[in-house]
Amino acid sequence: MEDAAVSEITISWDESPTPGATYNVYRGQTPHGESSTPYATGITSDPSNVLSAVAAAAGTTAAYTGVFPNGAGNRLAGVFITVSGFANAANNGRFMVQSSTATGVVLLNSNAVAETLVGAIQVPPYFVDTAVIPGQVYAYEITAVANGVES
Repeated sequence: MEDAAVSEITISWDESPTPGATYNVYRGQTPHGESSTPYATGITSDPSNVLSAVAAAAGTTAAYTGVFPNGAGNRLAGVFITVSGFANAANNGRFMVQSSTATGVVLLNSNAVAETLVGAIQVPPYFVDTAVIPGQVYAYEITAVANGVES
C-alpha cells in the first residue's frame, strides 16, 4: 500500500505595526475570490529566537543554530526571516529559509561567515495550509485584527 502524497502551502506576510495584532487567513481558488468566512483565525507572530552560531556559507546556503519551536518538520521552509545581532554584517539580514528543524535553520545566504556570537531571528507571521490538493490553485487574503477590529 502506498502512502498518499502530502501537500502543503506555506504563506507568510509582514507583521502589522500594531502591537498584539492577530491575523485571519481567507482562502479561495481565484484572486479576490476568497471565502467571506475565515479559513484560519487567531494567527500570531512567533517570538524572537536566540541564535547561538552561524556556519560559513556552503555555496548559496548557511546553517544557523538556535532553538526554533515551530521549525521542526521543515515547517519554516520558504518563509523569509530577519536575522540580527551577529557581529559580522554578512550574517544579518532578511533571508529565505531553505530548511528547518527544532534546533537550526538553513538560510539562503551565500555570504555568511562562521561566528559564535549570539544573534536573534524574527520569524514573520505565517500559516501552513496542509489541506491542499495537488494541481489545484489557491489564493489567500490576510487580514490583521487589533483591538477587535479587522482590517
